[in-house]
Amino acid sequence: MAVILVAIFYWRTPGNETILCDSGKLFYEVENMPMQFCYSEKWGEPAIKNVETKAGKYFTLEFANTDGFIMKFQSFDFAPADLNTTAFNFNELRMTAPDQDLQQQLMEQLKLKENELKVSKSDIDGVRAIRAHITSTDSSGNKTDTINYYVPNAIPDYSIIISANNSMAEDMDELVYDMKL
Repeated sequence: MAVILVAIFYWRTPGNETILCDSGKLFYEVENMPMQFCYSEKWGEPAIKNVETKAGKYFTLEFANTDGFIMKFQSFDFAPADLNTTAFNFNELRMTAPDQDLQQQLMEQLKLKENELKVSKSDIDGVRAIRAHITSTDSSGNKTDTINYYVPNAIPDYSIIISANNSMAEDMDELVYDMKL
């Protein structure tokens, strides 16, 4: 009986790491940024959309076949051009605070009630992040059930919000766990 061993090697240098994707996953690298990740081929093609700004830069990365998955990239000097886009104030987040203080900070910024938000500390490739589960109902009766990752200073000049409906929580947690920044 013969045993066949297969090994995969790749060159790794500090600051230039490459990730390998599992079967059924595709590799993506955000153009001109040190961010890369693997995503399910079922999600469809990624699309970047630039948003008009008053100052700085703001763009989104979305996939055609997901349940509300979106990454929002906000430059440190971003100012919205209109009322349809809101700036998240990452400078107000004290990332070293206990979870309950982080929850209070997010509740104030997002104008949520305590029972609408559950917060825990996380990290993405060694960068501190907040994982927030938001369940709320707006004044029109529309329900929201999302998982958001708030990642200040994620990559040079940008902070990121990664969001999806709760139905994608497991997929999103897996994506951010393996993401390289």
